[in-house]
Amino acid sequence: MLFLKQLFLKNNKVGAIAPSSAQLVKLMTKNINYKTANVIVEFGAGTGAVTKALLQNMRSESKLIVFELNQSFMSYLKANFIDSRIIWVTDSAEQLPQILERIGCIQVDAIISSLPLSIFPEQLRTEIIHNAKTTLTPDGLYVQFQYSLHALSLLKKNFTQVELSCTPFNIPPAVVYTCK
Repeated sequence: MLFLKQLFLKNNKVGAIAPSSAQLVKLMTKNINYKTANVIVEFGAGTGAVTKALLQNMRSESKLIVFELNQSFMSYLKANFIDSRIIWVTDSAEQLPQILERIGCIQVDAIISSLPLSIFPEQLRTEIIHNAKTTLTPDGLYVQFQYSLHALSLLKKNFTQVELSCTPFNIPPAVVYTCK
């Protein structure tokens, strides 16, 4: 219900009608090398379906930087995920380099994004993807889910390898881009 309520608020930036399904979360997180990942970033955590999976698999010394602009979602996340590995960020994903500099982090190992890129202005989409690419380690991973193939050309411009997979077991069915 929290998702539906946020979806219909004026000027919302919520692009989903329900939290990510277990199948979508598994597809989004399966390629992360949890044994070596020191820093993982999550864009658009919503109510934490992906957050939960990341925390369950991360090492105790790893960090998870969680971006969520929606104050209702952020309040929910903070109340339900009390973990010293989390760094909460209520800023736009385009600010990733500045946030990393502020916390003393140079690069990240993986970025998992649930941002509704298709509803963002082109310049914002471009800046988010560019900044994500430039902050990843050389063998870093960027994972993005969408409900369409709208982001494919942008991701192919920024990453040398873009693999697509999909899950019909999500509301609505989703496409996952895994980029290196």
